[in-house]
Amino acid sequence: MAMTCISAMIQCYFPSLLPLREKVRMRGPALTILTALLILASSVTPTQAQERVRIGVSSRGFGSLPLFVAEKKGFYSKYGFRPEIVLLRSSVAVPALLSGDLDFYNGFQPAVSAALRGIPIKLVMMGAEKVIFMVLTKPEVKSLNDLKGKTIGVSSAGSTIHLSLLTILNQFRIDPAKDVNILPAGDVRSQLAAMQAGRIDAASHGPPLDSLGTAMGYKVLLWDKDHVDIPISGLDVSEQKLQRAPEQVKRMIKAFIESQRFIRTQKDESAKLIGEWMSVDSATAESLYKNLGAIFSNDGSFTEAAMRASIQLESDLAKVKFTAPLSTIFDNRLLLEAQQELRKNGILR
Repeated sequence: MAMTCISAMIQCYFPSLLPLREKVRMRGPALTILTALLILASSVTPTQAQERVRIGVSSRGFGSLPLFVAEKKGFYSKYGFRPEIVLLRSSVAVPALLSGDLDFYNGFQPAVSAALRGIPIKLVMMGAEKVIFMVLTKPEVKSLNDLKGKTIGVSSAGSTIHLSLLTILNQFRIDPAKDVNILPAGDVRSQLAAMQAGRIDAASHGPPLDSLGTAMGYKVLLWDKDHVDIPISGLDVSEQKLQRAPEQVKRMIKAFIESQRFIRTQKDESAKLIGEWMSVDSATAESLYKNLGAIFSNDGSFTEAAMRASIQLESDLAKVKFTAPLSTIFDNRLLLEAQQELRKNGILR
């Protein structure tokens, strides 16, 4: 009965997932969802004590860097994991977590969206606390007000990038419906092509828009993180996972906290790992670290402002006022235990 209710909610709120629902339930050789996923196998050496787990992520971007660092620096192995990193669309993460085909997902807004609609998903720790998007313009543009009457590209309508841009425009008292034209223009390279062709006057996206764009003579007008307090990553699990394997969840929280702390404190090595994870050159990797290295939470704690901002973002997207308690979405019980144990071991202060 519970799974029937969950399936009905997925059908209602995530209709694009319908072709995958039965696939997500499959196991073993019949796990045909793998045709839609790219499995990036971890190089951690298996031992008898290590558990095989699957961690989902939507892209090899800066926000998912802790997954890679945890592998390279041995944090997974330290806490008894032999992971598979699974690259998949964020829209697939919710049913995959519910079915058990994913153990964890490194995201934020998909979990918020699902939990607000009664689907049993929880966020158990914070990852990247700030958005990593930017607005790229021609050199002669001095301020956002110079873009009045112009066209600004975003990835897609209703995306986090789009909503972040709307928030910033409102802060500058620029009416998104009257003063500018917002055009869905795709990924970084598509937006840059649109700028060169004159279809858009500015682009809004995440890295490597900055490095590729500046190399073409454009400039970063502003970083969204300086204006918008919306998280972009965290650790998502199903409520069933929380109930059945709390110790496993707590160990994964510890691995992520250590990985995020490493990124914040180890500049040179982190920059090298950025280059490897995102396939960018050393200069780009160093620039990314300079601008974004501090966006990861030091201890995984949620801030009330970030939690409420994520709910507001979802309300704006769905055009529905959500008033659910924060505990509907965020469960920090295991996080608090993990933090206490890490303090006892001298890792946290």
